[in-house]
Amino acid sequence: MFREFATAEPLPSGPLTPWRDAVSDVLFPVDTMTEAEAFSGRLLSWDLGEASVAYMASGPVSYLREARHLAADKEDVLLVSFATRSEIVYTQGGLELTCRRNQMLVEQSCLPSLFVQALAENEVWSLRVPLAVMKRRLGAVDRMPSLVADAGLGTAALLHDMLRLIPSRLAAAGRAERAGVGDTLVDLLALAIENDARAVHSGLSTVRRAHLARIERHVRRHLTDPALCPDGIAAACGISVRYLNALFSQAHGHSIGQWIRDLRLEAAAAQLADPARTETIAETAFRWGFHDPAQFSRHFRRRFGHSPRELRGGRRVSAG
Repeated sequence: MFREFATAEPLPSGPLTPWRDAVSDVLFPVDTMTEAEAFSGRLLSWDLGEASVAYMASGPVSYLREARHLAADKEDVLLVSFATRSEIVYTQGGLELTCRRNQMLVEQSCLPSLFVQALAENEVWSLRVPLAVMKRRLGAVDRMPSLVADAGLGTAALLHDMLRLIPSRLAAAGRAERAGVGDTLVDLLALAIENDARAVHSGLSTVRRAHLARIERHVRRHLTDPALCPDGIAAACGISVRYLNALFSQAHGHSIGQWIRDLRLEAAAAQLADPARTETIAETAFRWGFHDPAQFSRHFRRRFGHSPRELRGGRRVSAG
């Protein structure tokens, strides 16, 4: 379905009720404000199966999402916005991000936020995807913070180009064809997020990055300590266990326990592959925090595709 809305409001600065209602209907519930003496805006949107595309051109405007808006949501959404003409300043969860031209802002709808376009002429292309749909491509996307990523090259640039071609290329497309294009856009978005090396950490504040560095340093120093656990790590780093788990999941997409296990497995594998080491497999497992040799072997095979004994046997064949 194609929708178009335009408004011109020669009103004092304040709320923009018609514009608010149009944007809330197409993207998600928001309040809209302007400090200009008059406001005009144009909104176009296209439904593409499970995804949708929107184009918005307007005067100076701010979009505010509060807890009452979240309560009105029908579903959690991932919204990707390309700053085509003017920059976007975005605030959410203590983060302040600036999205400039040739960049894209990836935001989650599940937290309060403020989205500001301050110039007299603003333009933005947006791709709206239900979070449940994105999770089929990127399982950890719901733990990813809002972020700004490069959209001048690579997959993100291709995604931006495709969005801008929607009006001229899909005017006569049928429902099934539009849904197929929507699936392609979602796939491109998943690739753009996955392949941007900054994506995991770009939304983290300086304070959070400092906490992460302290956590990772402590874990690596105490990796052989059988008592290493989230409670002890949180106490050593001066944070709560809940904050530790949320921070680590947000940054890495999995639990700190899984990360510790993977580090220990890699250390054990390096020791077992070293011809100079003479410890038994059980001794190696114990050294790296695994007290059940059978469990160690299961984790090892799942991680590397072969058993500790096969690794050691291959080492001896190689040495022979």
